[in-house]
Amino acid sequence: MIQDVSLLFHRVRLVVWRLITRKITWPYLKDYNPFVNWEEMSMQYTTVLTHSQARISGSIEYDLIKDSTTGYVYQKKHAYPVPIELCFRITQCCVLILVMVGHLVGLSGMVIIESLGLLYCTAWLCTAAIRTDMRDVAWLSRQWMMRVLSIAVKPLQWCGLISSYMIKIIFPLCGIKLITAFECAAYCGPLLAKSFSLFPVMDNDSGQPINVDKTSIPADKMRAYFENYNGPLNGGRGTWYAERCEWGI
Repeated sequence: MIQDVSLLFHRVRLVVWRLITRKITWPYLKDYNPFVNWEEMSMQYTTVLTHSQARISGSIEYDLIKDSTTGYVYQKKHAYPVPIELCFRITQCCVLILVMVGHLVGLSGMVIIESLGLLYCTAWLCTAAIRTDMRDVAWLSRQWMMRVLSIAVKPLQWCGLISSYMIKIIFPLCGIKLITAFECAAYCGPLLAKSFSLFPVMDNDSGQPINVDKTSIPADKMRAYFENYNGPLNGGRGTWYAERCEWGI
């Protein structure tokens, strides 16, 4: 029990430290454009699964939907009957208050973390100024201003997150895209979006969505994404095609 608590504390500390020391970049305006064309697509991977008594070789095909403006891909949801879909929409309306409170708490925590990051950046900026390293001074000055701006826009991000959630109830795909964009800007990755909506396939290292127009998605990342977020509420699909089976002795 003590070891588990210690491990959890260590992981939380690493995450907080990464947020404090991270590089802040400008958001892409196209991430906030809800009026996009959605393209159905699929990705197929060849893989081998090893069982205690069998070695199966085959391929897995993932059903996806791509945002044409950003190149981000999302799971393709099941088409539910109208009564079930209506129940989902009503449930989302009921949890709106919880979403509002959750983001209020989350963004308040991020303000504290950003303030610590501002102090961290100020310390390095003073050190660079003492060394008269003008290149570091210029870069750290931009990072300092970005952190001040990040703190200042937190109320706007809260309004954007709540508005996006309300849009998602009526226009699911547009709302999901906006929720992902606002959460990546506010929390450096999807936070509550993991609990109630689909979000793009993410890069494990950077925590940012993968642009399939610029790079391919490795099979391990796609498999991990579907294993974690392929529940009945999410409605993602992956189809296994077995090609060969070699039974052990």
